[in-house]
Amino acid sequence: MMRTASRHTLPRLTVRFLTAWMMLGLAAAQTDPDVSASLTVNRSQLYTHETTMLVLTIRSRGVQLSRNLTVQGLASDALLTFGPFKELPIERSRDGSETIEVRRYRSEIKTQQAGQATLAPTLTVGIMRRRQHLIGSHWEEQRRQVPVTPVRLSILPIPVRGRPANYAGAVGQFQLATSASPTNVTVSDLVTVTTSISGSGYLGSQGVPILPAQKGFKPYAPRRIPGSGATLLQTTQIVIPLSTNATRIGRVSMSYFDPTQHRFVSTQTAPIALHFVRKTQTTSPPLTRRTSTNAVTGSQTAPPPAITSTPQGATRALSARHMTLITLQVVCVALGGSGLLYLVRNLVEIMRRRRRLRDGLIPVLALGLSLVAGVAALLLHRTIQAAQPDGRVARNETVRFAPSSGLAEGRRIKAGTPVYIEERWGPWVRIATPALAGWVPSEAIADTDSPTMDVKP
Repeated sequence: MMRTASRHTLPRLTVRFLTAWMMLGLAAAQTDPDVSASLTVNRSQLYTHETTMLVLTIRSRGVQLSRNLTVQGLASDALLTFGPFKELPIERSRDGSETIEVRRYRSEIKTQQAGQATLAPTLTVGIMRRRQHLIGSHWEEQRRQVPVTPVRLSILPIPVRGRPANYAGAVGQFQLATSASPTNVTVSDLVTVTTSISGSGYLGSQGVPILPAQKGFKPYAPRRIPGSGATLLQTTQIVIPLSTNATRIGRVSMSYFDPTQHRFVSTQTAPIALHFVRKTQTTSPPLTRRTSTNAVTGSQTAPPPAITSTPQGATRALSARHMTLITLQVVCVALGGSGLLYLVRNLVEIMRRRRRLRDGLIPVLALGLSLVAGVAALLLHRTIQAAQPDGRVARNETVRFAPSSGLAEGRRIKAGTPVYIEERWGPWVRIATPALAGWVPSEAIADTDSPTMDVKP
């Protein structure tokens, strides 16, 4: 009897142990995880076109989260645009036997227009669970939705009161800086002024910073160059001092709205001093020009450059404009010819008395139309003749943005290209084509009919 009882007791104990072990594992798997999430923004009151950071913080306690996270409900709309989320370093700490983990994800948001916005996304996380079975255990991911504390934003328009006249829509914090090279110069040297805007924010329609017009300087159009680091916009501009009295390059200014201070800020650079030295001490290749002495001040003054303008006084296209003028001329000739034919036909019918005399008004109108069309055709013909190119490029040449061979930057122009001559400066001429405009040596232009300038290089 004892042996029979012992045989049946062992299997019953084993079954009870396995059942209890599996129930404990199932209870542990069904434990409600301690996971919470929240959104934070630097300020709840923003301005249009302001850029700020949105931070999603996920805190977990005693559970292990996977890297498979899903955020829904933060799509860009008319009020806000969202950038991609970037994961920050994970923070871990211990509280007794439990591990506390904090994960943060940062996204750049930009406001588009004024209004009220509520950020209430849906967060889905993956919770890693260890599953027990008869031959061991394995990890299993469970998808779980986590409520996120909503954030309400108030987006205000940029105020109108106190707005500076030169405000172009920039919102943020910016710094403006200028530099010049060289600063030891002679008359007619080329000085490169570099202007940069650095900081963070939205530049809006802020254009390229331009030096103010100054007496004694010849400025050229600024050129945008690539920036680096925190530099948002960088430009270079060539200026030429025409007199030894031109000793200071003016200030560059800009205005922006600082949303953190809730006010407009105007900033400007300090003037740059130029020091005139003897020609042997200058480091930049000067333009060779004849100078004259001012009898009153005794300063050396370079004569102003002779401007050779085309008959239209501006850069002209070689193809589109000519085709338009020729088309108009053909239309005028056709109208004039039709008017003359109609005039002759009506006169013949009147002479044959097929039409009454009072109908002679129609030939008069036809005659007037013919005369107007003929005059218009003649004027268009003269305009086309005057719009012919001033010359052609004699050799393949580099077109530079300022009259100096020391400037290697530029585009190539092929020999035989028809060009217009807009300006002359010493041994240089400024040419214009439909594709480009800039400076080339004067000997690179052949068959130029424009007058010579009264400056000997």
